[in-house]
Amino acid sequence: GKKHKEIVNHNFIQLFVPNMDQKNTENDFIKLMKEGQNTNYKMQLFVKEGKKEFIDWTVNLHLNSLKIATEMIIIAKNKPTHE
Repeated sequence: GKKHKEIVNHNFIQLFVPNMDQKNTENDFIKLMKEGQNTNYKMQLFVKEGKKEFIDWTVNLHLNSLKIATEMIIIAKNKPTHE
């Protein structure tokens, strides 16, 4: 795994999403922001020792007074199976 100082202020997608999935994941997040709805999302990530695993997420959006999403918080619903 990565240490806290290795991930703070770095792009989550570039650090953890496999290269071939990065653009689609980025587009999905943009779409979720535009829709402005809290939802669930499944995403493949690099986990310990460079292995890939699908993780289920809860996506929570913060809407401003105009009901436009300004922030996204994603919370893992399940932990990787190998820790």
